[in-house]
Amino acid sequence: PDVDHSATDVPEYICREGVQFAVADAKALPFSANYFDGVFSVAVFEHINDLGVALSEVRRVLKPGGICFAEFGPIWPCSIGHHVYAKVGNQEARHWTPELNPVPDYAHLLLDKQEMRQALRARVSVPLGDAALSWIYDEPYINRMFFEEYEAAFASSGLSVEALSLTTEHVPRSTLRLLRARYPNRTRFDVRTVEVLLRKPNIAN
Repeated sequence: PDVDHSATDVPEYICREGVQFAVADAKALPFSANYFDGVFSVAVFEHINDLGVALSEVRRVLKPGGICFAEFGPIWPCSIGHHVYAKVGNQEARHWTPELNPVPDYAHLLLDKQEMRQALRARVSVPLGDAALSWIYDEPYINRMFFEEYEAAFASSGLSVEALSLTTEHVPRSTLRLLRARYPNRTRFDVRTVEVLLRKPNIAN
């Protein structure tokens, strides 16, 4: 939409060269209904708790026939789904850098908090291990959704799934047996990242 560069009564917006920025909650977007032709999201959906509410907001702000493209991951049930990023002083634990990732593959799904504490203490300092432990089990920065829960959220969003592309990884057979025993209602532990194209029905709200 056109941006009113003379607007000064909305301090959360920054208008520059035809681009409008806003800091907002994905579950309560500050835009009117049928506002956008498209929504583009990268590395966000895996962080949103109550994703269904956010998808309802996406549907609300899209024009009829509008699309939403989202790419996100790693999601919780994959090998690095803990998504850990912890810092203590000059020490860091990062899920995306193998040499800085202290969490064994799938351990966040198979170990309880005390077991994980012991595993981390064998790999990193106690302060960094405790920071990583807090990230994995306590912090709200990831939603800990399984792939099947994303599918259900898309299905109930009122948006049609136009395309779905998955980046998958190999799950060792012995690990897969443990995961299926621990989570009998889940099957997809191989999905690392997701690309989805959603479309709002071509009718007015």
